[in-house]
Amino acid sequence: MRHSFACPFTLTPIALAASLLTACGGGDTESSTTVPVVDAAAETTPDSAPLDAAVEAKADTAPEAASCATGKTKCADECVDTKKDPANCGGCGTACAAGQVCSNGACALSCQQGLTDCSGTCSNLQTDNANCGTCGTACPVGQVCSSGACALSCQEGLTDCAGTCVKLSSDNANCGSCGTACAAGQVCSNGTCAVSCQQGLTNCTDVCVNLQTDNANCGTCDNACVAGQVCSNGACALSCQQGLTNCSGMCVKLSSDNANCGACGKVCAAGQVCSGSTCALSCQQGLTNCDGTCVNLSSDNAHCGNCETACGSGQVCSGGTCALSCQTDLTDCDGTCVNTDSDPANCGACGSACAAGHLCVAGECAPSCQAPLLACSQVCVDPRFDPMNCNGCGNACTPPAGSVALCSYGVCTSQCSAGFGDCDGSSANGCETDLGTNLAHCGGCDKSCGAVSNGTPACADGACVIGSCVAGFGDCDDSAANGCEVPLASTAEHCGACDNACPAATPNCIQGACKAIDTTGVFAQYDSEGRTVYIFKSAKCANLADSTGFCASHGMAWWSPKSQSDANQLVTYAYGLDSWHTWVQVYGLTTTLGTINGYTVTVDDTSCVAGSSSGFAAFRKWACSFCDPEVDGNVSCCWDTDHAYDWFVCEA
Repeated sequence: MRHSFACPFTLTPIALAASLLTACGGGDTESSTTVPVVDAAAETTPDSAPLDAAVEAKADTAPEAASCATGKTKCADECVDTKKDPANCGGCGTACAAGQVCSNGACALSCQQGLTDCSGTCSNLQTDNANCGTCGTACPVGQVCSSGACALSCQEGLTDCAGTCVKLSSDNANCGSCGTACAAGQVCSNGTCAVSCQQGLTNCTDVCVNLQTDNANCGTCDNACVAGQVCSNGACALSCQQGLTNCSGMCVKLSSDNANCGACGKVCAAGQVCSGSTCALSCQQGLTNCDGTCVNLSSDNAHCGNCETACGSGQVCSGGTCALSCQTDLTDCDGTCVNTDSDPANCGACGSACAAGHLCVAGECAPSCQAPLLACSQVCVDPRFDPMNCNGCGNACTPPAGSVALCSYGVCTSQCSAGFGDCDGSSANGCETDLGTNLAHCGGCDKSCGAVSNGTPACADGACVIGSCVAGFGDCDDSAANGCEVPLASTAEHCGACDNACPAATPNCIQGACKAIDTTGVFAQYDSEGRTVYIFKSAKCANLADSTGFCASHGMAWWSPKSQSDANQLVTYAYGLDSWHTWVQVYGLTTTLGTINGYTVTVDDTSCVAGSSSGFAAFRKWACSFCDPEVDGNVSCCWDTDHAYDWFVCEA
């Protein structure tokens, strides 16, 4: 809205000039802005009558403007200071944005105490990561602003160690505290370095041991096996050296043990000792065994000096020599006291000898033996104990097989020979079992040799042993308990033979030979059933019969499916390499149509699998061959001229 004034009054020159500047400014000035100037002029000329008339006239024409004090402006019926009012900053209706104040008629940012205006934003320079210490100073990733400076900030549970956040409970380089590193073979657990044992071993007082075989820690830590025992499968068991036998938990020598003579539990009678696995009479020192009786050869008249020398009547044995001592009724015949009534050498008179096999009775020679002996074939024998004349002359005892004949008080008996046993309980066939070689009764009737893992059992000298191992397996720990436990074709510690360990340069045992894996020429590989399968691409028109050692030459074994899915995976993988011609040769195997080692091969039909008798199997995923590889020389390109290669498959 514009206003025009006719300026009808008369003013002093100064008042006129002021009035013209305000009231007569060309008709372009708003009424609200002209009033203060008029008021000022009125105040400076209070005694001027014409000015008073003008003020009154102006008051009549603009009553609202005259109502606001100096420095105030009427905005919507309210007098405001447009220099300070944020709702009318610099002019009516000009409002400042939130967070701003009106200063000198202009809106400006207003930051509370402790904050700083950084490019129009209030920031706390003590904690603001984007404006740390000064506007524009941003902290890098991993740091926070603290007290106006960027510093490393580790999350809860981590600790700042030389500028790196680490977990002291599990960091091997800072275990429990910064800079505390665990030694080789240890790991940090709960802030403490501890021994870390590989699978199958146990930490026993900071030493990794195998609880299955460690004699000092058998089954559990500190459980030591006593002398004579070994730790096997985590339990202490008796281990008898060669030549000894385990009898109820004790190693004994059956050939000389009185309590186990020839067999466990066979006890020799009092006065006997075990010799050569047989109980025999044992005389104390100073005595001699004479026909089963212990005698003193120094004083025994019946055995004076030796078993065969008996002192005659009237003699006594002294110092092993018979000396004359003729008592009443005895006669001295050439220095010997004899009873001529009974002396066969001096029967009836000195020098009158009876014929062999005769006795002197009442001074007469008679064919009779001294009781209880009998004269058998002119020899006096004791029919009570003589197995050749048992209970009578010529009545010989016949022992059963494996037995020794005995005569006991005129009755024929027998006992088992050393190393034999009556295991069927039948006296008819005697001691029929050879305990030294019989698998079912090895060392005793109640002892049998069980099956041997990967081998055959045998009984030798009454002990169960390994007779032989299946080809490709070895008994490398010399223990019959676990049989032929080592596969020699694939065990690096016993490659091809026991104790033949593969060196570091060729650490892999492949078909019984130490080799290093050579992946030269590998076209593709994938993992399946816990091993890596390698696929090689053959040369053009490869002679497959000459390539049966291909995998072994690369330090690997021939691929053989471990499961149905494993067999399918190879076909699918090979098909992905060559979706049109996919013949896969698997050397070292034989096959029937449609299967490899018993697993079905996914092919178009069974005619797409080639059976082989020359040591390899072949199968195809897509299309069939045009010829028989064996009949046509095992050359890969016999199948089709475009298909000049094959896939050789190995595993490691």
